Order: sequence, then structure tokens, then C-alpha cells
Amino acid sequence: MRIVEIVKSSDMREKYQPEYDPNDEYRPIKWQHFMAPVSKYRINRSGIVIGTRHKPMSWRANKPERGEGSAPSVTLSGVLPENKNKTIMIHRAVAFTYYDELQWGMADSFIEEFEKCSPYIQKLLVDHVFHVDHDDEIRWNAHISNLRLMLPVDNNE
Repeated sequence: MRIVEIVKSSDMREKYQPEYDPNDEYRPIKWQHFMAPVSKYRINRSGIVIGTRHKPMSWRANKPERGEGSAPSVTLSGVLPENKNKTIMIHRAVAFTYYDELQWGMADSFIEEFEKCSPYIQKLLVDHVFHVDHDDEIRWNAHISNLRLMLPVDNNE
């Protein structure tokens, strides 16, 4: 019988969610690289999301049954067609909003070949194939300096 440790989002927030600093740079949020930013939500390099009420949103565990292996997420209201909500992973939102600062965990030769691809192929790879990896392996550390794009095969080692 497998024992499952359910993590409380409040415990994880207390341990990992960074403090809100109104002086940080907050950019309109993106959860895919090639999408237009959603201006009614903003995010900083640490993953603090400012909601429609101009206040920080609380992170919650995406899969509480994974314990500390879960990752933080927030739900954005009315950002999809027909005014539907979208739950986003904080680390992906930081990575794609601050894509210009994102590290690449791939060989230079691979990156050179990637840059030769058409924009359509680049979009498919970045948004649907590459993984956003945590350098320190702590999934709740979503700071841009801790994130890097990787191939799935390299991320599972």
C-alpha cells in the first residue's frame, strides 16, 4: 500500500512564495512563448502574479498529492475564449514572460539548428515540446534565474 502525502498549499506558500515588492518589474503575463501577453494580469521574475484587483494572487499546489513535488499555479479568470478561466503553472509563466532572460539547457549546436527553423516550428517546439526545468530541482522556486528550457529526454535524467 502506497502512502500519499498531501501537501497543503498554504504550507507551501508560506515556505516558498516570495514576498510582494511593488517596486519590482511586472510584465503582462504569458503562459506560452508565442502568445500575446495578457495585460490584465502581470508577473515578476520571482513569479508573483498581480491580479485584476491589483493585488498579489496566492499560489496553490497544482497536484497536492505529490507533496513537495507539486508546483505552484494560479487561475486566471476570463482569459480564454468565451470568458473561460485558465490555470497556469507559475514557472512556465515566468519562463515565457521573461523569455529574453531564460537559460537554455541544450548544446550550442542544437540551439543554432533551432534558430534556423521556421517560426512555426520554433513555436511548436517551445510551447509544446521543451520543458521548463528548475536548476535547483525545487519546483516551488520559480525565479527566472532558476529556470531553463530543456529537451524532455534531458529533463528526465
